[in-house]
Amino acid sequence: MRPFRACLTSFPEPPEDGGSTPVSADGHEGITAMAVSFSEALSLLTPPAPTPVGYSVDDVERLFFVTYTPEQRAALQAIPFSEDVLKACVGTHMLFPGFGLSLLDIRDKNAALFYRKTGGWYAEEKHVFSRQRVPLRWYLLRTTPVPDSFRKTWKEQQALLLPDEEVPAAALIAFATMLHFRAAGKRLFESCWVRTSDVDSVGGRVSVGYFDAVGFNVDYGWGDGRSDGLGLSASRKF
Repeated sequence: MRPFRACLTSFPEPPEDGGSTPVSADGHEGITAMAVSFSEALSLLTPPAPTPVGYSVDDVERLFFVTYTPEQRAALQAIPFSEDVLKACVGTHMLFPGFGLSLLDIRDKNAALFYRKTGGWYAEEKHVFSRQRVPLRWYLLRTTPVPDSFRKTWKEQQALLLPDEEVPAAALIAFATMLHFRAAGKRLFESCWVRTSDVDSVGGRVSVGYFDAVGFNVDYGWGDGRSDGLGLSASRKF
């Protein structure tokens, strides 16, 4: 088990690009909600001092070596979040489209960036969560733990969520973390852990993070109690 520390921010060097065979996702749920285009959403999300806050379908294809089908691209053509929501997320959230990769798929494509490069407890077949794929839709993920969520129980952390927030799955957080690091060379959740919506085969809450130079971590075993370095992750509903 890795030690807990308070969350810090650092700006490491970008990783060297790896290569893999393009794949195509199928059978995933599309979205029909229409709001704004990606370029409009990105302009609304960009703070006065511009920083990377959003990634497009093309970015995901380029950085993960995957291919969206024409039907999937059509489903992702418009951003389903309102202008007010996007403005409220300036400086705190990252916008990106999902692709049908599981946590294990994401690790296969980014093994050098994971603490466990292969195998490990969550690769065992009994842990279903590691094989569940990221649904096809747009996401707004909070790039830091929910404010004031450390040293709180799972129940206490849940009470901090806004009505339009939800706790994301481990695969989604891993997807966003790898995407952001490959694009911007910056680590999310570098020196802390965050709880996810997933549980292991016996109901233990899965936590991810501590994405330092050693690699992105997936762990469990702290139950629903309090810990100094264990916060909560959140993403926006739509």
